[in-house]
Amino acid sequence: MSEITILIVEDDFSYALEVEMIIHELGYTPLACVDNSEKAIELIETQKPDLILIDVFIEGEKDGIEVAQAVSHLKIPIIFITAHNSPHIYKRTRGLAPFAFITKPFDKFTLQSTIESAVNLLGNNASGEEKQLEKEDCFFVKQNNQLNKVYLQQVQWIEADGNYCILHTMGKRYAVKISLRKLMKRFPPEDFLQIHRGQVVQIALVENLDLSEMTVNLAGKKLALGPKYKNQLLDRLNLL
Repeated sequence: MSEITILIVEDDFSYALEVEMIIHELGYTPLACVDNSEKAIELIETQKPDLILIDVFIEGEKDGIEVAQAVSHLKIPIIFITAHNSPHIYKRTRGLAPFAFITKPFDKFTLQSTIESAVNLLGNNASGEEKQLEKEDCFFVKQNNQLNKVYLQQVQWIEADGNYCILHTMGKRYAVKISLRKLMKRFPPEDFLQIHRGQVVQIALVENLDLSEMTVNLAGKKLALGPKYKNQLLDRLNLL
């Protein structure tokens, strides 16, 4: 499981330190703390943080709003921090749809609640139960009042359990309130295949297929293979 990462772009050291401490207290990971536009754009494009906290006025050729415009194609939620609460600033952000503005000086509770709300937004969908994909290769699952990032390739197999699906990764299980049919629309069909009415596996992790017992061995787990799914599994395996 990967931590939710947050990039801090702030050229005032005291504010940057306060933001970083609060992020740690909330259980998230500060990706970095930078003070200029060039480094900010480089990190955003290469590291793709889950959330960006950026001061409007920073060092470098671009200000915070111009940085947000430069990386807007990545669709990363942004919280602007500013000491200048003016209509001109809000007008310049039109079209960027920032998550929030925080005005300096800010108190700890305001910053903490804003970050928590932004992180929760990463996992919200229309129903409030299913967790939306926020990136092509990962999604967020709520567990113990935190949203945990899980990469698709970490999921070894999936089983349906009533109204829930259980995602099995190495050493962890995640329960998600969603039907197997809906969930599989979010998984790449070239990597995941249904082998039973209530089970899906990551094809690359299949270790052994026993046609006499109709079982599939995967990551040390023996799973049942449904007769109607046998041929499609054999078609996907690289047989000699």
